[in-house]
Amino acid sequence: MMAQAMVSSAFTAPHVTEFITVDVTRSMELVERLKSDRSYGMSDLKVSPLLLLAKAMCLAVRRNPGMNAVWDDEAQQVVQRNYVNLGIAAATPRGLVVPNIKDADLMDLRQLAEALGDLVTTAKAGRTQPADMAGGTITITNVGVFGVDTGTPIINPGESAIVAFGAVRRMRGSSARARTSGSSRAGSPSWPCRSTTGSSTASSGRSSWPTWPRSWRTPPGRWSGAEG
Repeated sequence: MMAQAMVSSAFTAPHVTEFITVDVTRSMELVERLKSDRSYGMSDLKVSPLLLLAKAMCLAVRRNPGMNAVWDDEAQQVVQRNYVNLGIAAATPRGLVVPNIKDADLMDLRQLAEALGDLVTTAKAGRTQPADMAGGTITITNVGVFGVDTGTPIINPGESAIVAFGAVRRMRGSSARARTSGSSRAGSPSWPCRSTTGSSTASSGRSSWPTWPRSWRTPPGRWSGAEG
């Protein structure tokens, strides 16, 4: 059933994919601080780069609402959604499922970590219900857990975009510190042309395609190596 939905999405929603390599050195440092420092109140939860990306995605979507729009075929118009139901693609013994965290944008980091943990545990146990997979608006697929750098993700039907989160790798730099502490993550977001252009931006005369902050990009001269 999921396979049929993905095939349908690939051939009915024109996809645009952008490949980006991001310097996540400070993000990895934050992950370690959240794990070890009890004052953050996160030491009893699973803290990972995926959690930080989930929070960043919620913030980015709120700041770029055009990325949370969807094309309504029946009404022949773009529908802007004012909530974020964040999907997390999960590979399970029963196949691929994409449950979502309802109103993820209203959660703080701890609440998001708890919801993410519950979602993954439920999915791996094969207990994900249809209601858990309904109503998603945007999804993350964490291909990095398989050692994959990037890919061309297919948008979950009814959603506006998907981000493939690739493997974190050490970076080779000009200093010892850069070689030992630098990390990069490859990402490839896909979104449908028709929901982020056209009538949704006609009134402003500006494109609502996402603008990726410069601070997310890998600094010039750095190289993404193959060290795990």
